[in-house]
Amino acid sequence: MERMYEKKFFVFILTALFVLFIAKNNVYANNEINYLGGEYLYLETELKSKNGTKIIIDDSCVPIFREAGVNVIESTREEGSFIFKKKYKEYSYVTSSFVKKIVSTRKMSDDVDSIIYMVKRLEWYADNFDNKSNLSKKDLVIGYLRCINPNYKDGYSNDFEKLFEGKIYSTICQSYNLDFVNYVNENENAKFPDTSKTVTIEEYFKCFLKEKNKEATLNFKDIKPKITNASIDLIHLFCVIDVFDRGFSNISLQMVMSWMGDLHQGSQFLKSNEEYSFIQMLNIESSGCSYSDIIADIDGINIALALSHAHDSDDSNKLSDCMNGYYRILYGSDYPKDESEFRYKIFAKKMAQMYDEKNGNDKKTEREKVNHIICDAMLVNSDYSDCNEAIRNIRLTSPYYYYLKKNGICSFKVRKTIAKGFMDFIFDGENV
Repeated sequence: MERMYEKKFFVFILTALFVLFIAKNNVYANNEINYLGGEYLYLETELKSKNGTKIIIDDSCVPIFREAGVNVIESTREEGSFIFKKKYKEYSYVTSSFVKKIVSTRKMSDDVDSIIYMVKRLEWYADNFDNKSNLSKKDLVIGYLRCINPNYKDGYSNDFEKLFEGKIYSTICQSYNLDFVNYVNENENAKFPDTSKTVTIEEYFKCFLKEKNKEATLNFKDIKPKITNASIDLIHLFCVIDVFDRGFSNISLQMVMSWMGDLHQGSQFLKSNEEYSFIQMLNIESSGCSYSDIIADIDGINIALALSHAHDSDDSNKLSDCMNGYYRILYGSDYPKDESEFRYKIFAKKMAQMYDEKNGNDKKTEREKVNHIICDAMLVNSDYSDCNEAIRNIRLTSPYYYYLKKNGICSFKVRKTIAKGFMDFIFDGENV
């Protein structure tokens, strides 16, 4: 009889361990989002991490993080083995988890936590996917998110991409993995068959496509008093992250696919509306260079900077964690000081590094370097005078000025308005 009890107890322990294993490896199995018109309800989310999450940051940005009140930790990281082992300094901070549990109705447009939660769900699929490609987990995830917008898919055909022989995304981003896309969607559809009540990952992010649901933009507060339309194009954000997350390997093309391309599109808007200022243009969603576009560019580059330090070996700097840490500094309760300018400081630092990559590190100040890059993008001299026609014509032979020449070169007034306006937007936020 005693042995029988021991046997039953042993079976019970094995069963409990098995259930615990399944629960651990299916952390999102019972999590779902309920649709409530333009809002939705979380039933349950994953538990908050006790120790927080470590985020590795770029060493050039350490002073900016510390200025924002972030406790930056310096440590030593080792890579390689034996005689190939290398040591280098690593800078990081610890951010609290994005959420513990939500059981309340939230508007999609005001809920950064929910976006991070859904990205985390996608990362769980990447962890469990039978990956036979050479793509890292982060590439699987960001490729999936980028291609929510069909315009950002590899080989999508339009005039701009034909100019680059139809390879613009495969040149600058890793190709998205169709097998992973199908794997996620098939599992999500099986888990949540009634989409009138619950939302799959794909349908959730499709809600942020401008052409599908104009009300479901992601709204952010900003300290710039003249900005009345403070939202962000979320899928464009993911595209820019994908453009930059492997570092600055193709700078001119990367700029075209982010802020430079949007400034060029804005020039076409101001060409027919020269009475508008740069800020007025940012407040018009249809301008092609709205606030939602520009902030997607800025935040995309800043988040990609952290994502570029990701290591699959230890799952560090996942996209969800990088987004969580970044937006907690900007808007979270962890840092009571208003740090809306934090995003512009990080962006300016990286813009100055873009200048150094192209021109070498000279004695110019950070502001002068950023000004040079922006003015050069708009074919304006650094003192905001017009560059002469010969130089302009030489530069226009480059495909990187595609939008400027597509419908005819814009007037000097337009190009100057955009160059100076963007500079003021980045550096003089409180006065814009």
